[in-house]
Amino acid sequence: MAKASKMNGSATVSKNKKQDIAIWEGHYGTKNEMVIKELENGQIVAQDGNGHYLTSKTWVGNNLLDPNRVYNRQVVEISTNEDVV
Repeated sequence: MAKASKMNGSATVSKNKKQDIAIWEGHYGTKNEMVIKELENGQIVAQDGNGHYLTSKTWVGNNLLDPNRVYNRQVVEISTNEDVV
């Protein structure tokens, strides 16, 4: 599908092509698919392109910026032999 946009009186056409992108690209919220594990204390371990981080259920899947991912990032390491959710 082509989109036309006007810039300085001239029309430009750009084609939107579907590309393979990772689930965390395009916004700074935490999607359900990014959740790796739920901890006993109620916190969530999620993963994006920069690694694992802690957040809370409140920020998962709400389509809002997750401040725990962007500003208050607590990087965590998880063992590979543990079960994941």
